[in-house]
Amino acid sequence: MKKAIFLFLAFVMCLSLCACGTSAAKFQEAYTETYDKIETLNGSCEYVSSLMYDIWDAVGVDYAHDAFVYMLNIPEDFKTYWDNNAPYGGVYAYADIEDRIGKAYGWLHDTTYGICLSSDAEEFHAMCMEFQSKFAAVSQLDEELAEEFKTLRSSYYEDFGTEFDLLYDYYVEVSSFAEFSQNPSGSLRSFGQEIDTYQSEISKLAKAADIY
Repeated sequence: MKKAIFLFLAFVMCLSLCACGTSAAKFQEAYTETYDKIETLNGSCEYVSSLMYDIWDAVGVDYAHDAFVYMLNIPEDFKTYWDNNAPYGGVYAYADIEDRIGKAYGWLHDTTYGICLSSDAEEFHAMCMEFQSKFAAVSQLDEELAEEFKTLRSSYYEDFGTEFDLLYDYYVEVSSFAEFSQNPSGSLRSFGQEIDTYQSEISKLAKAADIY
């Protein structure tokens, strides 16, 4: 009888250990997926903030806001963009912005004003499409991660609170960077310094959270 009870208890213990192992494996998988998504969000933030810094530097403070708005609203279809804007060179409203950006990046000749060549227009259009894509990804990924952390917290925090906190601290800093990257303010110098500060802090938190 005692042997039967012992075997039963051993069986129950094995089931419990198996359940714990399964839970740990599921958490590790969810943790890794979320970590990778935060890393992707950070990459998009770095791209957006760095491009905004470069554009701001290229066009000057008086043109910066208009340049960002213009680039974020250029049509996805290149032909629509080219037919509506580019052939008019310096006549249309945003020629000066394109002229300053093109010359800063080296794909617009000093002898032209505004974009008059389709090859130059293609360069600028491609830049704008990448900017639009990354800018949209920042908001989308940030919203997705906010929901994912609600699920992670309710499902795993009791057993994996320490690990969760490491990942969440990383996310909170990147989420703050996301908001900052889409809303530049202050001077160009302070904007650049803030980018550097975020990247330094995020690097530390990413390293601390990289446990799997």
